[in-house]
Amino acid sequence: MANDDTEAEKRTSYQHATDEVPWPPILATFGFFALLVYGVLAKGWFTMEIGSQFIRPGHSMDRLGTQEADRHLPA
Repeated sequence: MANDDTEAEKRTSYQHATDEVPWPPILATFGFFALLVYGVLAKGWFTMEIGSQFIRPGHSMDRLGTQEADRHLPA
């Protein structure tokens, strides 16, 4: 049960899954935030344009997060 080989293998695989920093979602988040700030300051975006910018990161973060999670699943 708690001390068998299968559980020990699971613990080591979970431990290594958190070693790497998920850079693509982090960089994408900062990229979308930079685009939002640029649009407001340089282009004069207001409610409609800003609202549409929150749809894109939601979709993209879902895609990137799924890819990151799939990379860490044991084969």
